[in-house]
This record gives sequence, C-alpha cells and structure tokens, in this order.
Amino acid sequence: VAIANNLCANIIGVNENTIEWCPNDEPPDRLETLVWWWVVRPDLGAAIAKEAPQELKQIISQYILQN
Repeated sequence: VAIANNLCANIIGVNENTIEWCPNDEPPDRLETLVWWWVVRPDLGAAIAKEAPQELKQIISQYILQN
C-alpha cells in the first residue's frame, strides 16, 4: 500500500478492516487503475506490468522477484 501511495498520492485509504480506492482523477487515470488492481490482486502482477508504465513495471518486477 505504501508503494501505491508513493506512485499515486493517497490513492489507497486504509481503514481498520478494509482498504478503499481514492483516485485523484475523475475518471481515474490509467496509472491509478493499474496500481489499484495490483494492490488488490498482486498475483496478476505480470499481466498488469504488460500494460504499466516503466516505473510501475520495475516495482512489480521487484515484488515478483522477492516473492
């Protein structure tokens, strides 16, 4: 979640039992959408990376290599 909020400021809201999507743009831009999908479905990282800008691709790649 911290990485997501670094890429897109305050995009993920954290509550006691839930997280919420708080996009900055209306409608949400492509990066915000991809970051949200990766936060809730990290198992789809490789598929998300195919559509992601370089910075997000690198972060997803590092995550995959560490896990």
